[in-house]
Amino acid sequence: MMSRLAKLVIVCLVGLGMVFPSSMGQASSNLPRLNLPPIDTPKIWRDIGELRGQLWVRYDAMLAYIEFGDVKEDDYQTIAGDLLRGGWRNVREEFDFDHYWLWADVRTMAQMPKEVKVFLSALSSEEAKVLTAHRGHWQAAIYIEAERDPSYTGLAYLAICTPASGRKTPDWNLMPPRQFVVPGSQLIGLAVGQFDDSPVEMYSFQTTSSVEAVVAHFRRLSPDWIIYSGGIHGAFGFNVTDAMNLVVYPGEAEEEVHYILTHLHIEDEEL
Repeated sequence: MMSRLAKLVIVCLVGLGMVFPSSMGQASSNLPRLNLPPIDTPKIWRDIGELRGQLWVRYDAMLAYIEFGDVKEDDYQTIAGDLLRGGWRNVREEFDFDHYWLWADVRTMAQMPKEVKVFLSALSSEEAKVLTAHRGHWQAAIYIEAERDPSYTGLAYLAICTPASGRKTPDWNLMPPRQFVVPGSQLIGLAVGQFDDSPVEMYSFQTTSSVEAVVAHFRRLSPDWIIYSGGIHGAFGFNVTDAMNLVVYPGEAEEEVHYILTHLHIEDEEL
């Protein structure tokens, strides 16, 4: 059975447009690899954690670093000791945990779908340990499963790092490849990272162009784009050759359209 936090991560990635259809499992991208931003990446664990995926997310002026994986130990002293040896300070376990904490942290990363809240509404202090810590200009909230899944050797964790209060957000001016930008669009969010050593990138745009104009732009880029109409909900599609997918949907304001483009670098692997 998949752990609750693992489910949460997957649902979050779906919300960001980062989970591809299984038909893309054997794709081999012709696009260049994208390196992680040249920013001091917070290292969560020294000895007891195994990293499964990491993601830098920028939305408007907010920058966050998230990662997920497994930890070998489940007692507070061992976990806190590992964090302290790794340079984290002010480590403490938060009690009377309310699921809205995690909901608020997740919401800082990007516009997540309402489905995420379904998982969070059932998450309580009995099902997750919550630790907070500070290191340099970063503050971290670390969510660790309270009960082991018999099918896994470790406990799933999700860590969300944001600039500490009063600290300046590190500069990061990464821009998407020009061909991804529909004329007249504004970049409102992006994320780059890797999952099981497969680099991934996501760009979120806002535009005054119509859904049809956005779809036409990508179809002109390559005949490999297969895009379906979603009616009043917008459109969605994928490009197997370049391991990319596209989601287009109307914004809340009139004559406002959003589109999310994701690119997962796959090298003959199944997702």
